[in-house]
Formats: sequence, structure tokens, C-alpha cells
Amino acid sequence: MTEAEWAACTDPQPMLKSLPGKPSRRKLRLFMAACCRRVWHTFEDEDDGEDRRAAIAVAERYADGLADDEELESTFGDLTDGEPHRAADCCTNVAVASFESDADAIECAVIAAQEAATDAAYDDWCKTDDREQYNAVERAEFAAQAGLLRCLFGNPFRGTRKGKAPSSQAIKSLAQAAYDERRLPGGVLDPVRLAILADALEEAGAAAASIAHLREAGPHVRGCHVIDHLLGRK
Repeated sequence: MTEAEWAACTDPQPMLKSLPGKPSRRKLRLFMAACCRRVWHTFEDEDDGEDRRAAIAVAERYADGLADDEELESTFGDLTDGEPHRAADCCTNVAVASFESDADAIECAVIAAQEAATDAAYDDWCKTDDREQYNAVERAEFAAQAGLLRCLFGNPFRGTRKGKAPSSQAIKSLAQAAYDERRLPGGVLDPVRLAILADALEEAGAAAASIAHLREAGPHVRGCHVIDHLLGRK
């Protein structure tokens, strides 16, 4: 995949498989959680919907070192006690899976993206019984997921994290607040906080690409490459 293809791609699968070097497992797990949060409403039809929502929270906390291996494994075991019967089950399961390798983490991310898109399309199809609409919803979900990957990984072909991040305590506090104070249950970052952070970065003389990213419409989620850079996270 070329730089231009990455910027224009509307399918997360080739993007995930083209990530150079050693991809961040934390970001991949946060991507899976973000995919699940995009279909949060479909969990209402699940008998264990509340358990699945709680599992996504565990996956996010584990990604940031706030849950341990035992909690992750216990959550995965509870979810997989029985055969999954809808795409949402598989999407949630891989988000709390233990990755055996980088390739395994990428494959889990591919599965999460596919299953979340399938669940979004299926939920719509149940209301419309329209196959063309099903395909359109699935394509739209894939496109949104591709946007999530650009938020999380920036431009991996140009090294968008290169350079020293502004280190003032004020900027770090703004970045931490933007990371913490999400709009739930969707999990997107608050655009008002992102705009304030972008203004502060502009005053500090930060890279134009970072400022522009924060001012884009999004979606922006935890793991955003600009905020991670400011907070020293990978």
C-alpha cells in the first residue's frame, strides 16, 4: 500500500495488513474497542449485552495498563462460554483476546472490523429487508473504520510522530483531559476539547499536521496518534 492509497482507503483490512514495522498492540486493541462502540446500540438485542459492553471497557482499561492479564482472561472466558450467535459476539470476543503475536493482533483487528460492519449492516437489514441498503451500510462502516485507523496511526509512511512534542504541563493537561473525557457510549473524543488543544499547540509552534488532525471532523478516539505523542504513549 502506498501513502496515497492509505489516505484514500475505505477498507480497514488492507490498511491493517500494510502497517509497517511492529504495530502497537495497544492501538490495535483500542481500534477493536472503537469498532465495537460504533455498534454499541446493537448490543441491546443481546441477552448478554451488558456483559459485552462491560468487556469493551475491560479491553480499553487493559490497553492502558489499568487491567491485568487475569482480568482480561477472565472476561474472555466468560464471553466465550458458549457459541457466539451474532457478529457482535465475535467482535467483542477478539477485543478481549490475548494476542500470541503481532500477526495475531492484526488478525483479531481484521475480524473485529469485519464483524462490527456486519453487525451494523444486519441491524439495518432487519428493519428494511433491503440487500442494497445492507451493502451500503457495511461499506459506510468500513469507511468509518478506515478513518479510525488514520486517527490511531496517522500517516505511517511519513512518520507523523517524528519530532519532539511540546512539553509544557498545560498542553499535557489538555491532552490528558481530551483523552479521558470522551463522549459515551460511542467513545469519541470531545471535539471542543480537541479544538482547545489544537489552539494551544498552534501557540506553542507545534507541527502543522498535528494541529490540522485535531481540527478534522474525525472520528477521533482513544489512541489518536497526536494525543498519544503528546502523552508519550505508543
